[in-house]
Amino acid sequence: MIESYRTGTTITPSAMVSKLTYTAGGSVYWPSNYTFTLTNNYSTIYQALKAKKPVLFGSKNASGGQHWVVITGYTGSSTLTASNFTINDPGSSTRTNLQQFLSSYPNFYKFAIYK
Repeated sequence: MIESYRTGTTITPSAMVSKLTYTAGGSVYWPSNYTFTLTNNYSTIYQALKAKKPVLFGSKNASGGQHWVVITGYTGSSTLTASNFTINDPGSSTRTNLQQFLSSYPNFYKFAIYK
């Protein structure tokens, strides 16, 4: 999803499978062209968006299940709030902002920004 958004072209999951590398157990190695942040900092996210870089944002639900969305924009004022960050969520067509996502997945995990 983020590669399609970032490049402006359709990149299918099967195409991504051939581009990614995997551990012996089948987990994905993150591509080296992403930086990770373990602190939920809306200012860093906002600066990445201003630089035209979408942000992968991961959180966990109450039972520990992870889910990731792509933060694609900001529609608010100078006060940075979760409800003003727009998202693409592959798991829901009704969640359109970060606050809605955090209502279901309240435990921040990390976010990643393309270098």
